Amino acid sequence: MKGWFTAAVLVLMGQLTWSQKTLKTGIIIDTLGNEVELVLDKNGYPNSYFSYVLTPVCLDGTCYPIKINIHWNLAGEYKKYTLETNEILTKIDHIPFTDQDYIDLDLVIRDNQSALADFTLEELTSSDTTAELADSIKVDGVTGATRTELEGAFVPGALYTSHTLWHLVRRPSLAMRKYTSHAYFKPIFESYFLNNPELGMQSDYLKHLIANAESSAEILIPIIDSTDNELTQIAIQSIDSMELEVPQITEVLANTYKKTEQSEVKKEILKRWYKRQLSAVEQKALANELGFQFSTFQDELDLLAEQSDWTEEVYFIYYERLKSTRNMMRKEKMKKLLYSRSAFYPKKFRKFLKKEGVL
Repeated sequence: MKGWFTAAVLVLMGQLTWSQKTLKTGIIIDTLGNEVELVLDKNGYPNSYFSYVLTPVCLDGTCYPIKINIHWNLAGEYKKYTLETNEILTKIDHIPFTDQDYIDLDLVIRDNQSALADFTLEELTSSDTTAELADSIKVDGVTGATRTELEGAFVPGALYTSHTLWHLVRRPSLAMRKYTSHAYFKPIFESYFLNNPELGMQSDYLKHLIANAESSAEILIPIIDSTDNELTQIAIQSIDSMELEVPQITEVLANTYKKTEQSEVKKEILKRWYKRQLSAVEQKALANELGFQFSTFQDELDLLAEQSDWTEEVYFIYYERLKSTRNMMRKEKMKKLLYSRSAFYPKKFRKFLKKEGVL
């Protein structure tokens, strides 16, 4: 555990020794002229964004300025921060950060739901406090009571530092995303963007392809049919509601549902099937997979329940899944659904159940 802890701190505080080439982007973070640079890999492909930042963190000049390197992916999403060798961060009364403080700061910065979003620097401390309390509470060297809404949202003793960096890393995000798309959304980079999720541009590039294609199906079907990962989920999400009725789309989603072992992929398909009368091939895939994964069982059962008509084949598949299910709670739920449809049993299935001694 200690080894992991030390390694994590070294990652955050590691010196920048770029072997990659960087390009100026003209994206300026703040009024001090801190600029974002694009980092290229050894092949000259865009890899990430980086900025060396020198900035004050409090209003009255009593805090040491921050010298820090910030890193983003190509979508402008925060990746990490690093410090140059011998550079440190400080908090109340210029006390150096502890190892835990450095790790906590990383967690604070990457929290997209942070309460820090709702306050300016001037609003961080509350003036309506007793003199005794004000004397006992200091924030980055500035006397004042911290707002209760911010509890747990910053590194203890480093509220202004936490607030400044949280906002700073988000300020240029949209500009970086636009820079990536305008400069690099070209056919030569298609495979690069689609096959490297850590770059953060899979969804954007896929939308770019669809926007420039005569039919989104010609873009999406090969991806869904040949992959089984996060890109598959994005492709499934990108299917237009009208295209869910296209036979090729119907078939590829049904086949993907049968073959995938990724519960998240299954869940994406279930979302697209929800509130629809499924085709025979979709119903068959759904019935065949019923209960094989605990995380999708209830959604599968609910989706089958909302179907106004089942094909004859689905009744037989469902019955076999019911017989083979060992979990008694699931078995009872499946029985209840099957019995609720007794008025709609096909003749062949009704005869089968009589032969089985069920009816």
